[in-house]
Amino acid sequence: MALVVKDRVQETTTTTGTGTVTLAGAVTGFQSFSVIGDANTTYYAIAGGSEFEVGIGTYTSLGTTLSRTIVLESSNAGALVNFSAGTKSVFCTYPAEKAIYADASDVVNPPGAILGAPNTGSVIPFYFANQAAFPSASTYHGALAHSHADGAMYFAHGGSWIRITNDGGPLGTPSSGTATNLTGLPLSTGVTGTLPIANGGTGTTSTTYANLTSNVTGTLPIANGGTGTTSTTFTNLTTNVTGTLPVANGGTGVTSSTGTVAVVLSNTPTLVTPVLGVATATSVNKVALTAPATSATLTIADGKTLTASNSLTLSGTDATTMTFPATSATVAGLGIVQTFTAAQRGTITVLTDGATITPDFAVTNNYSVTLAGNRTLANPTNTTAGQSGSIFVSQDATGSRTLAYGTNWDFAGGTAPTLSTAASAIDRIDYVVRTATSIHAVFTANYS
Repeated sequence: MALVVKDRVQETTTTTGTGTVTLAGAVTGFQSFSVIGDANTTYYAIAGGSEFEVGIGTYTSLGTTLSRTIVLESSNAGALVNFSAGTKSVFCTYPAEKAIYADASDVVNPPGAILGAPNTGSVIPFYFANQAAFPSASTYHGALAHSHADGAMYFAHGGSWIRITNDGGPLGTPSSGTATNLTGLPLSTGVTGTLPIANGGTGTTSTTYANLTSNVTGTLPIANGGTGTTSTTFTNLTTNVTGTLPVANGGTGVTSSTGTVAVVLSNTPTLVTPVLGVATATSVNKVALTAPATSATLTIADGKTLTASNSLTLSGTDATTMTFPATSATVAGLGIVQTFTAAQRGTITVLTDGATITPDFAVTNNYSVTLAGNRTLANPTNTTAGQSGSIFVSQDATGSRTLAYGTNWDFAGGTAPTLSTAASAIDRIDYVVRTATSIHAVFTANYS
């Protein structure tokens, strides 16, 4: 995933040893590491007493942990620190080992961060104060550099920085000159002499044409076989016409009836025994077909049939799709009694842990959440009477997390339950929505 750096990110941890640290929540006035994003890496620093460690770590939202992937500097001679017991600060930082900065001469350091590997034709995307400040031309063969002192560009070749001339325009474009045997250039104006056809010219210095009747742009004189005009409009031509005759001029707008151009013959044409598409066609787009007579059969592309005694209505946008099972099966109906002969199941959706946890009952029926602090299970959104399901509530590795409840949660006796306090303990809340503002809930504690 991506390396992400954020401002004012700081939490605490009581983790000991050299392994992954468990984050205990944001320090007042700071953000938590959740802004880094699950599975992203970041620059971190851990400090506690005389022990410290700076490196690149990977944040994991499940369990809110930070793995210490690469150590850049530490109180243990640059190696992983075996942290002692006690509370330590964990925060985002910008380590000196990864910093890029300009010195007093406006030279970016370290040079390798911008120049790239030597002898690879690296491009330097910044300027130097003068040519004396350039890096070694032998080391960075093929690189480009700009000298602010004389305003010139240089390139490295043969162990020297060679100045690129600037006569008449950027990169040495000449203001005038004689070009010989130019190819591949779209030249059409400003050329004296013969411009080859391949370069957009005619291949001659001048040309006289006689009796031209086609492929002419502009006005062709009558004496040369033209009409003497730049364009001509003909009306109601129906015969002796070669090519496509527009509908507005009395034609069909196509060269033949089997062409691919859209042809409008009538607003509501009647098709007598038509063949729509070709033998490999799988659909006919936006064609309205009148329902066949009673007991008749409408045959579709792959040989299957849809009889008139059954009604299939698709409404909405063009993307409306009804998918049927690959084998014979009965489609369930909403308003009739159903007997399911195979297992039915729904997914368990993971809720986002936070100070307030708000389930969206339009997503699924079953949910789970791991508490990393004292939380409130708020009133769900999109509640509909009759919906039921379960919520699995787990303690994190610390345990002793509490859970308060929104006003719509109703428990037996009117008393909200108390969670199991052991680390990683699992409780379950089973619910049935009675009304939009009343959710009957049953709490079962401490599943093993």
